Amino acid sequence: GPLVSALLRNCVARLKAPQPTADALRAAAEARQRTVGAAPASGGDAEGGGGGLVWSIAGALVRLPWSILSLILGSSGGDAYPLAERSAALLLVLAHNFRSHGASNPYHRILGTMFDASFGAEPLQGSKGTVAIEVSFERLYFSFAASSEAPLGTALLYTLLHGNPMLMDYVLSRTDLDTLLLPLMRQLYAVDRLRPNQRYILLIVLLLVTQDASFSETAHKRVLLSSVPWFKERILTDISLGSLMFVMLLRAIQFNLTKLQDAHLHRYAFAALVNLAPHCEQMHPYAAQRMVTVLDVLARKYARLQKRMEAAAAAADGHGGAAGGAGAGGAGGAGGDGHAVGIVMGDGELKDVDLTLTSGGMTAAELADTRAMLLDQYAEYLRIILEILHACVAPRVLSHNLNLVYALLHKRAVLEPLRTNARFVDLVDGLREVLNHFGAALDAEGEKRDGAWAEEDVKGVLLVACRSWRGGGGASQSAADNLADLRFSYVEEASPEDFFVPYVWSLVVEQTPDLLWDPRRTLLFPLSDAGLREDLDDGDAGGAASAAEPTAAAAAAAAAASVSAAATSTSTTAAASKAAEP
Repeated sequence: GPLVSALLRNCVARLKAPQPTADALRAAAEARQRTVGAAPASGGDAEGGGGGLVWSIAGALVRLPWSILSLILGSSGGDAYPLAERSAALLLVLAHNFRSHGASNPYHRILGTMFDASFGAEPLQGSKGTVAIEVSFERLYFSFAASSEAPLGTALLYTLLHGNPMLMDYVLSRTDLDTLLLPLMRQLYAVDRLRPNQRYILLIVLLLVTQDASFSETAHKRVLLSSVPWFKERILTDISLGSLMFVMLLRAIQFNLTKLQDAHLHRYAFAALVNLAPHCEQMHPYAAQRMVTVLDVLARKYARLQKRMEAAAAAADGHGGAAGGAGAGGAGGAGGDGHAVGIVMGDGELKDVDLTLTSGGMTAAELADTRAMLLDQYAEYLRIILEILHACVAPRVLSHNLNLVYALLHKRAVLEPLRTNARFVDLVDGLREVLNHFGAALDAEGEKRDGAWAEEDVKGVLLVACRSWRGGGGASQSAADNLADLRFSYVEEASPEDFFVPYVWSLVVEQTPDLLWDPRRTLLFPLSDAGLREDLDDGDAGGAASAAEPTAAAAAAAAAASVSAAATSTSTTAAASKAAEP
């Protein structure tokens, strides 16, 4: 109890590093000057015997303390909070120290039972011997708002939100949720530069808050952002928190579709989108464009893969024997684009599979099965996007989401190839009913007008046409209702240490370079010692800059989590990627 309380106080206080005194600066400058002045002018030996090496070592010894002092005391480049950061790191190490099967973790229990009496919360009953501690949730909230711009703060935020239901209730009761979530989305904005485990933690935190229907409603209707300065692709003004979350989640999905093909990232992001969709109102134009763009990307990928599968099947039917097989393989290699995609195999591992490969690793049958699995994934994602679109143009909210109607009308051709597919025909026909109604209104108005139309003119016609829309009913209404009843929630699996122990220690190593960690002496799991040492040997060629990378790579080795649809009592496994960092 006292240790956890002290560490939490340090995290909340966020005391700045003290500035070095004038005497300390003067002494360091003099030491540096003496080192530089006393060093031999040339690279030759001093006094004719190995002095150059001695002076080099002496200079390093003199400079080393100052480099460590600079790290601890901070630098002029920005504020440093070493006590808060190291307290957070120690809290994470203690909270995720699950080593023996069945052994309890008192630190994790204490964090799960902390309470704030001023919030009206009573301490939860923990295990025997656990003492609940009282903290200020308000101060903790603002400390997270300040620290969650970095992976260390995000990891601690996840740990406390997931482990303490009272803190989660407090966070969801806030009306200034943008204070906490904007730093997280700013991290997610750099999705291409994040490690897999960092992407997962960010998306899981967003999923955690979207589990609450009242949050989704607040994010869309009550939290309006005048600007988003760090968003550089487009100037975003007057955008709701919900629309910004749509943009960031869709942006992550599109990046994943084109670069990674990480099925787990898709599931976290799509689950959060589904939770947000039923309450979507006043969708920002850019969020609407992003939604239609992701639909277009998915539809193209689905059609391209389906065509490739049909061509492979036709080639297999038209050519028999070894010669025919070789010919088909050659045609596939020439005709394909040669890109590799990630496939979720039976053990949950993401593996790179070249879609043009027909020999030298996969048989034709295995390749066909792999392509069929990927096609099913694309179909699942397409249906989710189509259902989200239905929820956003349902009669109840249609007049508030005309930006989405406008974006769909602008690219309605995206839906045409999907009409002939039995997997999507019900959803596509429902959307086409909506678009046909508004398209007819625009055509009728166009006959009365001459000249070009401004965007506002189009939206004015759409608003008038809204009044005569009574809803498509049938499949369209059914899809919207199904999504409204569906809520995805995050459930941690039985062995979260497989993900968190390596990840937390990778953060600790990164945050404490002054401790001079030796990755070769790092042993996280005794049974995996041999594999870890192999990873270290493979990563050693990078030199000092990459010496800590094996630990970071191990952090992406295995995540454990599942996303469950509470309303339908079905669950979707979302174990984090086992693929190591490249």
